[in-house]
Amino acid sequence: MNNSGLIKYVISRKTSRICAISSIIIGILSLSGWISNLLIITRISENFIPMAPSTAIFIILTGVSLAIIIREKKN
Repeated sequence: MNNSGLIKYVISRKTSRICAISSIIIGILSLSGWISNLLIITRISENFIPMAPSTAIFIILTGVSLAIIIREKKN
């Protein structure tokens, strides 16, 4: 792999890791809003409907799945 390809690979892995962590955090925040009955945490703004708990769970699972894929493709 040449230097340009290596740089693109590293940037792609870092971007994927950031997306995975962000998905997990967003899902956990929304789910914790439902558990603690703080609906302000479950939505972006007062004008939007809250994120459903099932959607939060699937966003967490998507982030975890992406993190597993990133880790397995390390070699």
